[in-house]
Amino acid sequence: MNEFEKIDIFCNILSVQEVFEGYEKRKKYIITTSEKKYFVKILPHSISEEEINKVKWIHFVYEENGIPLIPLVDVSVQGNQTILIYDYFDGQNLKESNLSIVQCKEYGMKVAKEVKKMNEITNIPIFFHDFDLSHHFHEYVKRFQKVIQDKKDLFYEVFDGKFVEHLLLRFESLYHDIISNEVMLNHNDIKLANIMVDDVGNFYFVDIDPIDLTYRGFNVNYSIFNFLLDIESTRNEREFIKAFLREYDGSKSFMKELEYFLISDFINELSRLLDQNFTYLLEHTSFVKRLLFNDNHSFQTIIYESI
Repeated sequence: MNEFEKIDIFCNILSVQEVFEGYEKRKKYIITTSEKKYFVKILPHSISEEEINKVKWIHFVYEENGIPLIPLVDVSVQGNQTILIYDYFDGQNLKESNLSIVQCKEYGMKVAKEVKKMNEITNIPIFFHDFDLSHHFHEYVKRFQKVIQDKKDLFYEVFDGKFVEHLLLRFESLYHDIISNEVMLNHNDIKLANIMVDDVGNFYFVDIDPIDLTYRGFNVNYSIFNFLLDIESTRNEREFIKAFLREYDGSKSFMKELEYFLISDFINELSRLLDQNFTYLLEHTSFVKRLLFNDNHSFQTIIYESI
């Protein structure tokens, strides 16, 4: 509690309740003071003044443009931690809510319309820069090679050297195809858990990532592979993402971006998949390859054509 008492608005704390959800390293709390409740998220690192300004500006400008989100009260850096303070929201995220498939599709379409509004904001301050896709590409190539090296026996039971060579060539080809695409403001992590809903069905964004201007495909960068592979995602999550992508880009104009981020998400998840879902990978190797290489337009079929 002492770390919170250093912050002015927490001068009269009545209770501190830890919330166990999401990443273990990101501690979350509900803090009740004599005046009101707050939701607090602690990042295990400090951020610069420029990053603080980014976080504050993006919440301000989204609110000004009518984009629904939980209001940010303040950002405080305490030592090697960053404390994000939000108004407390008495509701659930869409993952926790007991939604029907139809409702998930409806929310997917509504969320897409709001993300399009984010894209249209152009009065960008100078502390926002273009997403460095070159760094992203080279970082993920290194990450892929490290996983193969660290988990060689497991990896080569599922895949072979030819797969590695072809996937890296495809990843590089997609990188060259999209690097000159337009970048813009986005949410950057669209999924059910990042959409809050109140008791009358209104929804609000949380966990908006202010990491510079990103490609449209980055919105599902951390959920697209698991959604397609169907290991851990529920039907609700799959239908939500499909509805989001269909509404967001019915003309399929950023398909190559999605394919690029599909491969990067596969690389991001690969170590965990080999440890926790090895049998599934072994049994579904051909399906995984079809997705990653988009054979017979399997990616488009799942998103845009399957019922």
